[in-house]
Amino acid sequence: MWMAETSSCETVGPAGCGEDGADPSVCAPQWCAAGRDDAGKPCSAGQPACLPQGDLCPAHEDATQAVACPAGQFPAREGAGCATAGAEVADVNGHLAPAAKGALWPELPPVPADWPDAPLVPAAAPGQTPVPLWCADSAGAARACAASESGCPVGYAPGPASSGQCAALAGPSWVCPPGFDVSGGVGAPQATLSCVPAKSTCPAGGADGFAWSEDLPGTVYVRAGSPTAGATGARSAPFATVTAALGVKPQRIAVAAGTYPEALTLKGAVELVGQCAALVQFQGPPDQPAVHFSASAQGAAVARVTLRGGSTGVLVAVGAKAAVREAWLHKVGQVGAVVQGQFALRDTVVADVEPAADGDLGSGLVAIKAGAITAERVAVERARLTALLASGPGSTIAGSAVSVQSTLPGVTAKEAGSALAAVDGGGIALSQVRVTASTGIQALATGSGSHLALTEAAIAEAAAGGAGMASAAVVATGGASVTLDRVRVAQNAVGGIVAYDAGTKVHLAHVLVAATAPDPATAKLGGGVDIGDGAHLHADGLRVFANRATGLRLWDAATGDVARVLVDHTLPQAADGSLGRAVEVSAGATLLLRRARLANNRGIGLFVVDAASKVRADDLVVDHTGPDDASGLYGTSAAVANGTLRIVRGRLAHGHSHGAAAVMGGQLLLAGVAIHDIAALPQSGQFGLGALAHQGGHATLLGCAIARVRQAGVTAATASSVTLVGTTVAQVEVEAASAAHGVGVWAYPQATATLRAVRVAQSHGAAVATFRGTLDVRAAVLVDTLAASGAAATPGGLVLADGLVAREAEQVAVRDCWVAGNGRAGLFFDGPAVKGATLAHSVATQSVFGLVTQRGAVVARTASWIALNSQQNLAGDAGLSAPEPPQLAPFDVQVADKPKK
Repeated sequence: MWMAETSSCETVGPAGCGEDGADPSVCAPQWCAAGRDDAGKPCSAGQPACLPQGDLCPAHEDATQAVACPAGQFPAREGAGCATAGAEVADVNGHLAPAAKGALWPELPPVPADWPDAPLVPAAAPGQTPVPLWCADSAGAARACAASESGCPVGYAPGPASSGQCAALAGPSWVCPPGFDVSGGVGAPQATLSCVPAKSTCPAGGADGFAWSEDLPGTVYVRAGSPTAGATGARSAPFATVTAALGVKPQRIAVAAGTYPEALTLKGAVELVGQCAALVQFQGPPDQPAVHFSASAQGAAVARVTLRGGSTGVLVAVGAKAAVREAWLHKVGQVGAVVQGQFALRDTVVADVEPAADGDLGSGLVAIKAGAITAERVAVERARLTALLASGPGSTIAGSAVSVQSTLPGVTAKEAGSALAAVDGGGIALSQVRVTASTGIQALATGSGSHLALTEAAIAEAAAGGAGMASAAVVATGGASVTLDRVRVAQNAVGGIVAYDAGTKVHLAHVLVAATAPDPATAKLGGGVDIGDGAHLHADGLRVFANRATGLRLWDAATGDVARVLVDHTLPQAADGSLGRAVEVSAGATLLLRRARLANNRGIGLFVVDAASKVRADDLVVDHTGPDDASGLYGTSAAVANGTLRIVRGRLAHGHSHGAAAVMGGQLLLAGVAIHDIAALPQSGQFGLGALAHQGGHATLLGCAIARVRQAGVTAATASSVTLVGTTVAQVEVEAASAAHGVGVWAYPQATATLRAVRVAQSHGAAVATFRGTLDVRAAVLVDTLAASGAAATPGGLVLADGLVAREAEQVAVRDCWVAGNGRAGLFFDGPAVKGATLAHSVATQSVFGLVTQRGAVVARTASWIALNSQQNLAGDAGLSAPEPPQLAPFDVQVADKPKK
């Protein structure tokens, strides 16, 4: 454009917007994006260690991987080109959500509130539901579903064959193992049920009381009450006791119905088989195990009997190989089975173990000294302290189809009951597991080398222990590890999954954590997943639903890598109605969050607090965050207090907010993020802000799009700064309560806003504004500012509707900008700028006033075109029809309170 003051042609406006015939109402300036690693080298923005950077395109001419995009767009996920910010966010299953026809962003599917759940739900296809799904491979192992596959939601497993339905994970298909009947009444709570031997399954005894139609080689027979004189162990002359039968070293001992008050010591490969557990009972003396498998027992077994009494039910010595099947260990002494060798249980129930005289123990199955227990179709009921315990290096419990019910605290020490416990290097690995109604902890792993692995399990209905007792569904501490695959953790007390201590690791795959209840004593807590004190969380396929206070929390140097996660419907803390946050990262913890949705939570969706706390979120959706129930404040999608948060590709939508994204004293990066449809707080009618930097915080927005927010699109408040590159802000409404503000981007006292290749359109008040702050605006398009309605009028009755407003600014620099079509002034400078104001290579046109300077404002102009404004191109204190000064004032806003422990 020809400039008379320079007698030369000068470039004005942003690249692509200054050409003849360009329409500023649709023009979007161009920016360039590149990825850089921590060393500053170019990298692919898709890599976790690579962070996007952006600037005006000439600054990236030497960056071989730089991608040019118009404002409001971000480099596309695959291939060349760009995509609208927020439109390409992957859903929690890893597939792109289809865009609704004609919509700027895809519609967000509703999040189902499915608790309590139906026993069967339809299998779901990716894109039809936001719940993480899983599919099975050819070997039956779980994996993420392919784009063309239907799958089951986490917490569910395939239902009846070919039904196309999924059933809630509930552990074994039986309430009691084969050979046992359910006692407790139809419809009674599972915690009150008992499994008792079923007489209906007992084989009919012959005339001699034995249930075998023919003699088996090597069999010795025992019948209670038989004469001792002349007893040989033959079927026609049975022994009266098993002890007598063992004296002839048989291969097999057949035991008829009756009660046998004796302790058994088994050696070699002898097999003892009763008629059935309902009819054959052994009563051990109080000073000996009811059954002792000695070190020489190699293949010894006991089957189809009831064991009672004894100093313990079964003792398996070091080196022994033994088995018990189809047995009822009922009211045995102190421990159901203590295993130091190798021990297999099948179709067996361990119930109501009696504590010692001093109140100690009462445990179910215990593996120590490298003992190994294998369990198949086993139930353990109402044990004390521990139901299944693997203690010490090499001690293991493994198997499938295991039910553990109603584990109780200790009698005297009042220690919490732990249904499953791997301690001091022990390990538990079980599939098809049901753990219910423990008082205290349902599953525990503690100590370096300890490991707990559960597959296809249900962990439900844990009750809180008394004062001083730990309570949670799953706990890992002291360097232990926990692996949960296809597990439902539901309706437990105080905590869902809890891990702490350096070296502790938790691996979750296809896990549901739901409806954790608060501590009944304090009405506090009730969180879903809580990882702290240096522990590590890895998760793929996780839903955290309807818990209390916090859905997912990492604290005190914990680390996490979480993918395909939905955290929704978190409830406030019962004690005071506060909290209800989806994700909180504090005290130096770090989290990598991928393909996540945080929906229908309270207070804050994602909260990062404390200087060393860091979160990177790729493909993040935070929507429908409601205000804190107790205070009526916040409703913020993502907030940072002195920490660091980076969101790459995301949507923050449909909230009530102090700031959909807010940072106080920390660092916030939004790249390819859309912020839209943020409403004012219901109680006060205030706020509804887009992005906010406050009290020393800094926010950077690259390739973002903000629309349909209230009061301000992007704000730099006291002593803070914002940098916008390639970002669009549109349709900023006035605050509902006061009808004030309606500013696209603004900086108030001691704050700085830096804009590069930004487009701000259709704000109701001002596109860009500062009050005693600093503006650095380059290659921006500020257009179509609308008059605010109602009470937004200035004292002279004129309504604020300006492109750029600077009142008593610290410093203002405007270069290569296009300011057009605004309802009042294109550029309005009021009061002196402390360090000066400059306008260069810019256009101000098609407004009522072009450039207004008042109250001593001086603007140094270079090669700028101010023309075709409807009333005056240049207006000032001495001019005609000069508008009233703009009335701008800071507003009071908080980012968030500190976390409540």
